[in-house]
Amino acid sequence: MEPFATVGQYEARYGDVDDQDILQEILMEATREIFAARDRAGIDYQEPNETYSDRLMQACRSMAFRAMGQADAELPYGVTQFSEGAGDFSSSLSFRNPYGEVYISKAERHLLGLGAAKAKFVYPGGSNA
Repeated sequence: MEPFATVGQYEARYGDVDDQDILQEILMEATREIFAARDRAGIDYQEPNETYSDRLMQACRSMAFRAMGQADAELPYGVTQFSEGAGDFSSSLSFRNPYGEVYISKAERHLLGLGAAKAKFVYPGGSNA
């Protein structure tokens, strides 16, 4: 199985990475996560059309970006809160994805058609009358 996004597609969007082997593995993890989510949703695309293939690629590389983080920034990628002090030298960071987990965001679910809510009614008597 090939990942939905290549290292080249990732780097075209997010820039060069230091370790392409790690990126390749994360892209593969993202692909497996997308397959699992599609299976749970009952979606079976053996040969996706070009539009859906582009969506798969976009979701895969953005999932990998979250897991890879961002290099060369003053603050690490994913910091949701930062505090700094002067007296007694205090500093604090809070991270959104501290362990680099690969997951599908709400926006990616929507992009892939996985976010549609389903409702089902069960009538206790076996009848809807």
